[in-house]
Amino acid sequence: MTKIRIDKLLSNLGYGSRQEITRAVKLGAFAVGDIVYTNASEKIELDETLQREGRFMDEPLEPLSSLVMIMHKPVGYVCSTKEHGMLVYDLLPERMRMRNPILSIAGRLDKESSGMVILSDDGDFVHRLTSPKHKSTKFYEVTTAKPVLTEDTALFEKGGMILPKEDKPLLPVNTLKLDECKLRLALQEGRYRQIRFMMEEVGNAVVTLHRYQIGQLQLGDLPEGQFRILTEAEKEQLFAAAHL
Repeated sequence: MTKIRIDKLLSNLGYGSRQEITRAVKLGAFAVGDIVYTNASEKIELDETLQREGRFMDEPLEPLSSLVMIMHKPVGYVCSTKEHGMLVYDLLPERMRMRNPILSIAGRLDKESSGMVILSDDGDFVHRLTSPKHKSTKFYEVTTAKPVLTEDTALFEKGGMILPKEDKPLLPVNTLKLDECKLRLALQEGRYRQIRFMMEEVGNAVVTLHRYQIGQLQLGDLPEGQFRILTEAEKEQLFAAAHL
């Protein structure tokens, strides 16, 4: 079983600097069940008991690694830590933003798009989810400036389109037309601005683009700008096959 120093654990979870945590622990701020720890350099087991019964400043501990969450990204927010303007990280509580390792985004959306994005501090999980080998199906609802023609959807479903500055053809895309200017798309890959490019290639334009599902995991009624932490079963749903 892995052990970790209390000050490192709490610092990694975003509770403050090690110096601040050392002072708080010395005053009895950290406990697991009925046991109060006052030495921040002491090592404790990283196990289910710690997650279930650990408390700091009389509050349950933040989720331990590996943490995976989904967020309902609003239009206008950027999936980055470095760009100017409104960032998806601004929608997280400060403690979540201070975690180490940092929460990485798996499956980014551009600024003009909305819907499900996934954040995790588990590098292996992020790699697995974004790797082309795993092909986690991503589902989008799109509204367009002009009616989508039957020959347009046939072209998408055939595959083979080439993105600008790339030489690898796009995989076939499953389509479901909901209205003249509204359709759902299921992508086995998620290249940068792929759907917008596809529409441009057939003389159309995207008005709204919303990702509502990855694998079998749906965004559901999660409010815009909010997030929730996934269960182990839900993590596996991200890799499960699903259909329009």
